[in-house]
Amino acid sequence: MKNVVMATGAILALLGLLSFIGNPIVGEGAFFAADATHGILLLATGIVVLWAAKGGASGAMYLKALGVIYVILAVLGFFAQDGKILGLVATNAASSWLQLVVAVVLLWAGFAGRKSGAMPMQTPPSRQGGQM
Repeated sequence: MKNVVMATGAILALLGLLSFIGNPIVGEGAFFAADATHGILLLATGIVVLWAAKGGASGAMYLKALGVIYVILAVLGFFAQDGKILGLVATNAASSWLQLVVAVVLLWAGFAGRKSGAMPMQTPPSRQGGQM
């Protein structure tokens, strides 16, 4: 599971970086619509997800929060009339579907990771000789 989360973070960060370089994958007029604001959000989210993958219990909390945010962005994106979410972030159907997939992965990892032990919580230092 940790590898899936790390791959998701890396993909988001890469898409964020690519949004600033003319290409057919992500950017203005590309398959995944993204303007500068969207690119910054993708890059920042990717970095936070990569950090959260290593963060144990606190990482799971961040994954859950980001998952909820991405669900909201996806839903808003599906209903965006002018190609922008709340008039701020460029989107299209492909971007909205990507946001929904990312949301599912993040929520799955955030809720299942702690139960399965795949993203272990930090363990307290062991006691030596009965002393604290």
